[in-house]
Amino acid sequence: MQNVDEALNKVIKLIEEKNYKEAENFILNDYKGEKNYLYFYCLGFINEQNNNLDDAILHYKKSIEKKVDFYEAHFNLGTALLKTKRPVEAKEIFLDLLKNLPDNYLLLFNLGLSYYENQEYPEALSFFNQSVIQNNKSYEAHHYIGMVYEKIGDLNRAINNYLLAEKLNKKNMNQTLNNLGTLLLKQKKINEAQSFFNKALLMNGDKDGLYFNLGAFYFEIAEPEKGLEYLKLSNSKKNNKRFIEKLLGAFHYTQNPAKETKEWLKVFRNNFKKDLHFNFDDRKFDKRKILVGFVSGDFINHPVGYYLLSVVKNLDKNIFSSTIYFNNSSQDETSEHIKKYVSQWTNVKKLTDLQLSERIYSDKVDILIDMSGHTELNRLGVFVNKPAPIQVSWAAYLASTGIPEIDYILGDPYVLKEDFQENYTEKIYQLPHIWCSLSNYQIQLMSIPEPPYLKNKYITYGSLSNLNKINKKVIDVWSIILNKVPNSKLLIKSPQLNYSMVKDNLIKKFLENNISTDRLILLSGTNRAENMNTYSEIDISLDTFPYTGGTTNFEASWMGIPIVTMSGDSFISCCGESINTNLGMKKLIAKNVDEYIRLSIELGSNLAFLREIRDFLKLNSRNSVIFNDSLFTKHLEKALIEIFKKFNSKIN
Repeated sequence: MQNVDEALNKVIKLIEEKNYKEAENFILNDYKGEKNYLYFYCLGFINEQNNNLDDAILHYKKSIEKKVDFYEAHFNLGTALLKTKRPVEAKEIFLDLLKNLPDNYLLLFNLGLSYYENQEYPEALSFFNQSVIQNNKSYEAHHYIGMVYEKIGDLNRAINNYLLAEKLNKKNMNQTLNNLGTLLLKQKKINEAQSFFNKALLMNGDKDGLYFNLGAFYFEIAEPEKGLEYLKLSNSKKNNKRFIEKLLGAFHYTQNPAKETKEWLKVFRNNFKKDLHFNFDDRKFDKRKILVGFVSGDFINHPVGYYLLSVVKNLDKNIFSSTIYFNNSSQDETSEHIKKYVSQWTNVKKLTDLQLSERIYSDKVDILIDMSGHTELNRLGVFVNKPAPIQVSWAAYLASTGIPEIDYILGDPYVLKEDFQENYTEKIYQLPHIWCSLSNYQIQLMSIPEPPYLKNKYITYGSLSNLNKINKKVIDVWSIILNKVPNSKLLIKSPQLNYSMVKDNLIKKFLENNISTDRLILLSGTNRAENMNTYSEIDISLDTFPYTGGTTNFEASWMGIPIVTMSGDSFISCCGESINTNLGMKKLIAKNVDEYIRLSIELGSNLAFLREIRDFLKLNSRNSVIFNDSLFTKHLEKALIEIFKKFNSKIN
């Protein structure tokens, strides 16, 4: 027996020295003693350290069989179960242990973890707090208390607990600092967020999540090139749908590489299993109405909400009925307006993809239209299950979703040219004139302003686009234009200019191109009506590239402002081309950067030419097809009927 004890003591000593390989070799090859509870416990511990968790669990259970009251084996079994994402089993073990060890802070902490992993947040918070009472220097407990508060939406308490955790452990707080930066970013405390992200970069630990959040941070402060750089550092998370969607969005603002985009779209699709298979053999086109379902979280005061409103208001109720699947926890007056024109409105935020897929199928939706794409509130996982016989992408995401189960993407001859098809998994469908019609809801009474140069005696170029679209190349080109048109100024308005850091960075970039601050008018973002009034201060709108303006170009056109735009090689780079073509403004569509510069200079230098174009737009812009929402809806109806008849003919 003494020899057995000595042998096991040797194993325990090797484990304490973290020499797991030698300990494992000894116990498997040289150990000749009794296979008692300590033998199996040591094997379990070694396997757990080597991440062989299934074997660890097996050996811990054998140890407990040999000695039922061996609490260490029970505890380690619970932690191994937690690591294998089995929180319910772990919780049962820890609760049983609690009867004998009611004041053990590690046990209380792991009970908190079990409840946390099972999304039972009030119970998790209770046990984490009890753990802190037993050991108030436990930075892990404070960190997880912060995580619970973050999950339940109490950001201030989350931040306070993360700060406590940081004070208690300065050496390895990568995750806490990362979480602090993320929450402060949500609260728009940009400088503080950056400080914590920078501290996290200097700490030990996994940087993958940190790089992702830094990517989001730099997009928030309108530094898309740097944002993409950090996102690419995080590209080991190929099974993280949120990461891939952030990366896809980043491509649009910077280089928009078709080949790389297609590769990542495939990776994204491969993250979904087709869990349900639906049968549509009984779906026939007869005298009943065609049921169209619209899916998005943006049916609010948002461009998507405005686009949808103009359609559902005019949709022929004798042929179509419409149902909304709203993926958002809050709504507003635009939501209420949309509700007036649809047969059904369902909030689906709390439904899983499977539940929502089954709901759509049971509703007998004929045509399901995605109006999110790879934006934040999307439900693309539902479209993978194909709960409707026909699925369509329209208006919201001006690129391919990469989901083959979505049959069509709706565009027009200018944004979806036939030679673009190779970059789309969806079949291109060209509407006759324009890809969508912007509702004039909230802005219909606004009058077209007089050109501000008449009172200012100088030309004001302008842009109200998302500041991420104003990349380095755009700034360089706009600077050339300003330097060539004496006394001209540039007005930029964006919500991101609420941040002094962003404003200072933008000024610095223009100064590097010899554009002084007195030639820049930088305005913070406001509500839609105030944004629209800003067009009274702009003579010429300069479109961004490669990501051209969609809603901003529609709104500039409504206010009679000429837009200088450039044609591109993708949907998002051709929106300005489509709008200008439909306005009769082909003369302001450049084929390349040099022509864009020439047109902008010519329009700003030749006041007679500028006045002629502004007068034309004042008379014709609001009467053009881009604002004829009833005509657009007729074209959309015709497309949906044609698509549905094609499907119906295939199954009959």
